[in-house]
Amino acid sequence: MTSCENFVVACEWEPCDPEMWWAVDDEAALECAVQALRDRRPGRVTWTVIFGFDAGTGEEVVLDIRDDGTAVYRPTYPRRCRRGPGTHFTLEDASYFEGCLAEPDALARFLCLNEGFVDSLAVCGEEESIECEPDPEVFPE
Repeated sequence: MTSCENFVVACEWEPCDPEMWWAVDDEAALECAVQALRDRRPGRVTWTVIFGFDAGTGEEVVLDIRDDGTAVYRPTYPRRCRRGPGTHFTLEDASYFEGCLAEPDALARFLCLNEGFVDSLAVCGEEESIECEPDPEVFPE
């Protein structure tokens, strides 16, 4: 069950140092995601990370929130045809995410959310290939 709408976060290039992030496209969806983490609301939150101004999707994140204060974080890299592994994390406490909501702008709220994963409890599976057809202009044979 999806708890919130997907949102997009953009970065100049990969890997993204925090000072390189530059945009969040849907502040309401981001706020929903932070609230879901704060409230330990079981469900799925997703976001997409793009690199560069027109580079296409670099990473899609699926976060399954559990009511026990943990979440499973699964990155997918569609252009590279890779998925996973999923990492089971404990979450910061509710007051931490309340602090994220108080951040002055959307980018600061996202960076705060992204730092809210505390201890890795388990890594579920290995990185796996998924069926996809990369863009031939980006990844020529």
